[in-house]
Amino acid sequence: MKSSKKSFIAAIAILYAGFIVYGAAFQISGAALELLKVHFEKPVATVGYLVSAYSFGRIVALFFSGKLVDKFGAKTGVILGMLLPLLMFFTVPLSKSLNLALLTTGLCGAGHALVDNGCMRTFLLGNPGKYSSLMGFCQFTFSFGGMAVPLSLGLLVSRGQTFAWAYYGLGILMAVIFVITLFIEFPKNELLVAGKASNYTTKGKVFPDFILMVSIMVAYSIFSSVLLTFIGTYSVEYLGIPYETGVNFITVFTIGGALLSLVFSALLHKVHGTFFLMFNAALSVLTAAGALFIPDTGVRFVFFFLTGGLVSMAYPLLIGVLGDYFPKATYLPGFLMMSCAATYVIVPIVVRYAMKFFGLDIIMTAAFTMLIFETAVGIVLRFRYVKHIKPLKGV
Repeated sequence: MKSSKKSFIAAIAILYAGFIVYGAAFQISGAALELLKVHFEKPVATVGYLVSAYSFGRIVALFFSGKLVDKFGAKTGVILGMLLPLLMFFTVPLSKSLNLALLTTGLCGAGHALVDNGCMRTFLLGNPGKYSSLMGFCQFTFSFGGMAVPLSLGLLVSRGQTFAWAYYGLGILMAVIFVITLFIEFPKNELLVAGKASNYTTKGKVFPDFILMVSIMVAYSIFSSVLLTFIGTYSVEYLGIPYETGVNFITVFTIGGALLSLVFSALLHKVHGTFFLMFNAALSVLTAAGALFIPDTGVRFVFFFLTGGLVSMAYPLLIGVLGDYFPKATYLPGFLMMSCAATYVIVPIVVRYAMKFFGLDIIMTAAFTMLIFETAVGIVLRFRYVKHIKPLKGV
């Protein structure tokens, strides 16, 4: 038992380390866009496809990564997921071929999907009672990695160093994580049997609940995508503040996502995810309203910080709830993640087209209403949970 517990702790540690690197990998193409433009000698608009390539690779992999993990086990998925990013970290700075960079960045996104599913399977098997809390801490480690990228790039540039060292550093770190993963024991698939993987049993028809979860994920993703992509322009045109200040809102939003997700994740095993999700959604409406509509820059920074923390928790909350409903179907979270990734690819394209007909203020307000919609759906999901999911053994 002690050996099994130590192995599970080691698996958790290596997964969290991997998520730090993946947080950086997710952000690095966008953060280094101007530097990559010079490196590849292409326009920013063309180099910007690297950002989409990552999400596209993740979307494609989500179709099969859950099934792969179900069949071959979490460790196989995680090992492959730790290997694929190495291609991006070393080929992007070494090669002048943008096509090769697009391919390896897409493969990195695919690796992200594999680690996501391997992580969910590991937590579900290793400690189902704290599944939501463990997933919540993933959000902290992922956000932490994302925060470190612009700081590292800024430090390298200020010292006259090439941006390539950021890629190489991440590559070396991931290579070390990959080697360590080879020697770590992960929970076995055969442990996943009825009554062992979840504290809850289902009754009635629960597929509509899955649709509600996807709707919540899409609503949160629409709001986040519009906010993070266009807040700089929105700040200049409608808030009357400099573009740089608007971009700093994104930094504060990300920091809030990292720090508050660390706090909230500790509470997830004490309060069920459906209740927390409903409460989280209602609060996010209030904080987002303060961030967008209160005419004071200092106050806005506070509300962006709070909104970042609340919005960042939607993902682990939904994954945790989904685990309660469908404990044996680890491929289903892949569809949930796919809806998120697809939204981040599609929404900026739709918004740029919509800006031909509507002002950005109307579009930002429409994105805000997604949080109101999400709150309503969260209330419905909570009531359906009480109706269709019965706690076992007094849990």
